[in-house]
Amino acid sequence: MRPYAYPLGLKVLTASYYDTVAFETTFDAYIESFEDDYAPVLQVIVNEFVFNQGDPLNDLRPEEKQVSYYIDPVTDYASIAVHDLRKFTKTAAILSIVTTLAICIVLATGSLLLSKVTQDLVLSPIEDMMSKVKEITRNPIQAAQQAEEDAVKQEDEQRKLAK
Repeated sequence: MRPYAYPLGLKVLTASYYDTVAFETTFDAYIESFEDDYAPVLQVIVNEFVFNQGDPLNDLRPEEKQVSYYIDPVTDYASIAVHDLRKFTKTAAILSIVTTLAICIVLATGSLLLSKVTQDLVLSPIEDMMSKVKEITRNPIQAAQQAEEDAVKQEDEQRKLAK
């Protein structure tokens, strides 16, 4: 896309309008220069000359067309060109979908990781504490003996790791 070329081409077309041969040559060159471009020409109006190709302009959304103009300072005639930007809008839409999917993947991964960390650091200790409290309420003496045995096992494991 060469937006700087749109008004420049219209200026050249407007300047050559009164010379039929020069205008036809310039017009053909202008149209050809945008044929393989991402923004082909849909409509050109130079003074009373009107050229249309492709889909009707009413079928396009405002984002899908680029309107360029040039006003001749001598005659005050306006020359207008409309370019088709649908290739750009399709590319932008695809990139937006890819971006949205990437963000969803990042958020889902973060959510899963946060869920795992929350489970390990918060919920598991609380559940363990609740089970110990229930065990103590059922049989306090056995729970005290079990706690003492667990403390001895933990000390033994720490000694083994320290060696």
